Amino acid sequence: MATLLITTLPLASHTLPMLSLAEALVKGGHRVLFHTGQSDYAKVQAAGAELVPMSPDCNFAHRLENPAAPMPKWLPEFVRGFLSFRNEILKMIPCMVAELETVIKRERVDCLVADYLGFGASYAAERLGIPFVTLTMGWTVTMNANTIPLFISSTPLPPRIIHTLVDFIFPLGRVRQQIGLPPRPQNAPAEFFSIVVSKLLNLVTFPQEFIPAEKLQENQVFIGPTAFQMPEVSDRQPFGANLEPGTVLVSTTTSGDSGDMGLFRQMLESIAQMGIPILATSASATDIPDGLGENVRLETFVPFDEVLPYIRALVTHGGTGSVGRALQYGVPMLIISSYGETVNTGHQAAKLGLAYHLPKSKATPTVIRSTLQALLQDQALHARVKALSEKMLAMDSQEIAVKAVENILHSEKITVGNYSSR
Repeated sequence: MATLLITTLPLASHTLPMLSLAEALVKGGHRVLFHTGQSDYAKVQAAGAELVPMSPDCNFAHRLENPAAPMPKWLPEFVRGFLSFRNEILKMIPCMVAELETVIKRERVDCLVADYLGFGASYAAERLGIPFVTLTMGWTVTMNANTIPLFISSTPLPPRIIHTLVDFIFPLGRVRQQIGLPPRPQNAPAEFFSIVVSKLLNLVTFPQEFIPAEKLQENQVFIGPTAFQMPEVSDRQPFGANLEPGTVLVSTTTSGDSGDMGLFRQMLESIAQMGIPILATSASATDIPDGLGENVRLETFVPFDEVLPYIRALVTHGGTGSVGRALQYGVPMLIISSYGETVNTGHQAAKLGLAYHLPKSKATPTVIRSTLQALLQDQALHARVKALSEKMLAMDSQEIAVKAVENILHSEKITVGNYSSR
């Protein structure tokens, strides 16, 4: 039996895939410590793991909401957000290293697992010479063979230039020195890329069929979408069992972060006029239209695993969690993207013929309605999505993940950083 420490942000999109891994490891006879927010105590306990409360200093989401040094308001919003992101990473790493090292030493941890926003986790593992594994909630952070995330791998710059620019933007070399780690070799990949995705093992919660056709970094295992579900205490019907036939789900986000930018209203007002049955989840959206008609059912949250098997299509912003689950259940999608990785995801899904994609700037009410109508009638797309779904549902994500982690623990040939397998 091994003792594993998992660290992840206390956000559902991060904790649920990690709890699924924790549950599987516990069933495999391992002891699992789960480093996250106190609010997830019940879920951690239900998964069979032990909660290690995460301090606010190690909660990256909390740090972004409460920056140590707020940016000047005269700066453009994007610049303020980026500088805050950068600064909080640099300040968080020493805190995370100290907090994790205390647990690792006290509990004699054999392996550390982190999500890609667990800045500092890799350094704690490196300093103490234990294996470090990452789990990425989506496909865009998957590394290509040049150790560049796929969402920027098409940038028309040589890999060396990209690494140099990223090292300039995120000067983590000085952080390594601050915490007593030796510098990387001169031509090593950008330090930022090296700490967000493990070279030893990276578990990717997305189907490999979705990944662009290019050579990837080694030791990345595609386990497919996975999410922990609390044990049922009753024999109630799934949420979606009572939906009207042909219902379309409209959802711009399933997590607590906002970033909606009016997309929910734009989607819902456009589609409501089609007269088809609609289930809409508002989540954190605050700009919610009213007077939409009797064909629209509005909920704050719905359990996706209980709804996706019963719907005709999904209209989404393109979050990787929502897209991954929809592909798993064979649900056709209209992706209306507005920022960051949602644009990459929408573009890739459309390129593969698995969804229709509209950038928010082109998503007028008329275009949204006509595109959704075309999606509902596209039988060839429906067949492609169904075929991929059958492959994904045949996968045992938990078993694949556990075997990959156990291979690391039992290997006799692995050396990465300060870690050398027994």
